[in-house]
Amino acid sequence: MDNRIPPLITPFAILSISLALGATNVVVNKVTSTNEGTPTTTQTTNQKNTSNKIFGTPKKKDKADTDKEKEKAKESSEKAAKESSEKKAEEESKKGLLCKSRIR
Repeated sequence: MDNRIPPLITPFAILSISLALGATNVVVNKVTSTNEGTPTTTQTTNQKNTSNKIFGTPKKKDKADTDKEKEKAKESSEKAAKESSEKKAEEESKKGLLCKSRIR
């Protein structure tokens, strides 16, 4: 005796519903000029001016500042490399002393 229960929603109906939901999402995005909930339009001049009044204009870095930052980064990396090589040389000399003392 075979007691199989037919599905309430057929696979074709599930597929049709998911396609319909996707299509409505595309339509809503086009009508409201959004993409995944965020606006796709750019700021108008009036909006940008108001934003700049509230938060201030974004400061651009000049070339002198970026050159100083590069120089500082270079100096710190050279200093770290020098310290690392000194530490390595010190460890090697300690190992050498330990090995010589064991040989004697």
